[in-house]
Amino acid sequence: MVSLLGRRAWLVVCLICYLAATIMTIVAISGSTNNTSSSRNIYIGSADISHINVSKVVPQVAPLLTVLGTAVTAPNATLDSVFGALKNIADTEALTPLLMLLSTASNVSATLQSLTALAPLAVQGNSTLVSTQIANVQGLLNLSTSANETLMGLEELIQTTLSSNSTESAMAQQTALTLLAQSNNVTGSTEALLGLNSLNSTEKQLLSPVFEIVNNSTNQTVTFGAFAVLMNTTIPQGFQSALESVTDMSSLNATLALLSSGAPSDLKPAVAALGALVGVSRTPLDTLTVLAGLYSRGLTTASWAKASFASLTELLTYAKNTTEVLVAVESLSAITDSTSTTNELQALEMILSSSSDPSKTLSYLIQLASVLTSDTSLTQYIPYLFTLIAASSDPIVTIDSLIIVVEWASQNAATFAPLIAILAEAASVEPISSEEFMNITPALLEYLGIPFSFRLSFFSLCKEFGNHTQQCTHMHPVQNFDFRNIIYDALLESEFDPYLKALNITADDLYLEGRLLRREHEYVPSIKATLAMSILFFLTSFVAMFIMGWLMFKPYHSNLTWLCINIYCCFVSIFAGLSATIPSAIVGIIKRGSAYDRYNVIFKHGSAYYGLIWTSFCIVFLSGVSIIALWWLSRGGDTYSESGVGYYDDEKMPPNVNVNSNDESSSTASDGNNEKVNTNAQQNVVTEH
Repeated sequence: MVSLLGRRAWLVVCLICYLAATIMTIVAISGSTNNTSSSRNIYIGSADISHINVSKVVPQVAPLLTVLGTAVTAPNATLDSVFGALKNIADTEALTPLLMLLSTASNVSATLQSLTALAPLAVQGNSTLVSTQIANVQGLLNLSTSANETLMGLEELIQTTLSSNSTESAMAQQTALTLLAQSNNVTGSTEALLGLNSLNSTEKQLLSPVFEIVNNSTNQTVTFGAFAVLMNTTIPQGFQSALESVTDMSSLNATLALLSSGAPSDLKPAVAALGALVGVSRTPLDTLTVLAGLYSRGLTTASWAKASFASLTELLTYAKNTTEVLVAVESLSAITDSTSTTNELQALEMILSSSSDPSKTLSYLIQLASVLTSDTSLTQYIPYLFTLIAASSDPIVTIDSLIIVVEWASQNAATFAPLIAILAEAASVEPISSEEFMNITPALLEYLGIPFSFRLSFFSLCKEFGNHTQQCTHMHPVQNFDFRNIIYDALLESEFDPYLKALNITADDLYLEGRLLRREHEYVPSIKATLAMSILFFLTSFVAMFIMGWLMFKPYHSNLTWLCINIYCCFVSIFAGLSATIPSAIVGIIKRGSAYDRYNVIFKHGSAYYGLIWTSFCIVFLSGVSIIALWWLSRGGDTYSESGVGYYDDEKMPPNVNVNSNDESSSTASDGNNEKVNTNAQQNVVTEH
């Protein structure tokens, strides 16, 4: 049993608890919406990015920052000197290609050394010639189906050319390119020419009489057709002896007639081919003599000779001008040392086989060779060009960017010079390690005006900078835990913005692969869910105050009323609990995901916010338990007033209660077995105060 005074005191405490919970919820929801220092400390969670792993979050700028970080570690270098030089070109067309050159560097040391070595090309006044050279390489890569193979072949081709200083090798290269230029099938002709060039000097000399027969022919197609039949037929000794016995035209005709009539069926095609070969020759007897010599030396049966003849036939088949091709082949066969030519042809084959348009590719190669031949001063830069390309993760982008940088630098040498000096200093030191870069990250963030940490509230986002200043956004629609957009917006508002735009990096390019991305659908909308629960908690807690007041001034109720009030109080506690547990769970998910993915971003709970919310939950929960206890103590029967007079619930009050009777009179009447009692006492039923 609880006295009325005790019950009222109990309810007053509950009312105060709900009032306190309502006020604390309002403070928690509106935290950071004011610019006061105290309100800024009320936030749901914070993210410290002062040592963020840039190479994971923004992989596109990782090589760029590695280069710049390496430059900063050079002697006498500072952040201001390095980024100051970049700021000088921030509004020029050279910024994007220069950043592309640096951001595609897969080997920082090689890239820096190559750019430093190639820098004089841009300021020597021959930028047009240089751009033309690089443009030829660019054209090769644009036509390539495999940039790696094209670059390997091109590097081998140029290195072979540069390493061979003999006039004979230079002529051989020029002859080979001329021959291929006359082909309708550049790749097939290259393979055929490579087969012919693989012969040693002795084999080339033995095969030279074939060119004599071809040169004496009036119809080279018929000649090669006849040769093909003769070289694929086994000729008996008697046949060869008959050819050697021919001394004049009459004996030639007689011999051919004899062989034709007496030859077995398997030799008749060979006899017909012999007649055709002699028939299209300007000097039939000489042709027959050369052919007899080939038979006597066994060249028609040698495997290397058959393969060479097949290659020669293929060359002529693809030739636009067979006469020029024959002259070129004969010229190449006269070269005794064909090692360099073979290497060049192998490199050519690699380039052409990986091209979508071999003929166009060949034209670029011819232009490249002619420029190198006309200006030998450029040859010293060729190795650095290939080193730069080899050190790139995207050779085509590197070449495109290099052309623009060279053309711009030739007209802006004074602006370009400080950049070259910085790159030269960076090339003189070891590339910065991940640990070293992480150590300079805070200074880099401070210099670029990028916040160190972020504090997230319901309606605002506060940023803390390296100089310990804070900046909060104005109150606006509900925030969320979209870490990707928070970081990206901060970068756009910093001095890093020109570099992001130059590299065409968007928020979606920020790399959050791993656990953090897989659970993004859970934590991004969590702030809205938390706000919804907090508002419900605030509203229900506010209404609960009036319920407590109502209970104080109406002490008795039905069990159904008490049950509804207790269920309502349970919902208040549930909303309070969800307001606290949802953000706690979400921040926990982000903390574990970031740690597992090694982003080096430190997430923390907002102690003030969680202190307010959890305190609110505790007091409304205890208030709810108190209301349940009050109901339990009240449901057993009577409760009593301060004077001791009984109070009843509406459902239990008797219809007639004789209380405080005056005992003035009473009468009794009976009818049969029934007794009737009349009571004339004044009823004084205690009613509700």
